[in-house]
Amino acid sequence: MKNYRYIEDLLERYYEAQTSKAEEQRLKDFFFNEEVPPHLLDEKKMFLQLQALQVSKKLETKLSKQIDIWEKKELFMRKSNKERHHYSLLCWIGSIAASLLVIFYLGWHSRPLQLRQDTCKTPEEAYLHTEKALLMFAQAINKGVTQMEVIQESSDKVERNIQRQLNKLKTNE
Repeated sequence: MKNYRYIEDLLERYYEAQTSKAEEQRLKDFFFNEEVPPHLLDEKKMFLQLQALQVSKKLETKLSKQIDIWEKKELFMRKSNKERHHYSLLCWIGSIAASLLVIFYLGWHSRPLQLRQDTCKTPEEAYLHTEKALLMFAQAINKGVTQMEVIQESSDKVERNIQRQLNKLKTNE
């Protein structure tokens, strides 16, 4: 009994669309010209039927173009879904931040009022501490505004890219 492991491996790769033209030709030669064992007779039948089907070049070109269009649409949908996911993630994070801010505000204002003693000895020292705190707050706000500008620019780029892709799809149809 001959060992047909090479042909079986080629068949497996053929069904996964991972064979070269030369390997496909090797399979055709085997099924058309050699003695085929019983466990590979179904594959031989399939190869004979595929040989009988002669697809015209025009139809082949049309099918190839249609497959390319479907692939482009699928890639666009994947990219679009990913962008929507990022947008929803930003919304989700923003919602959490807003909720934490409300909780912090309610917690801060619902505690009992206590008389506090001054920690600064002079009004000038209090002024310096206040100035320092306000400066730190302004820097934090500026950093947040800068980050929001970056997000806005990215969002604008994504929107322009989506519009460009939609226009390409419209012109291809």
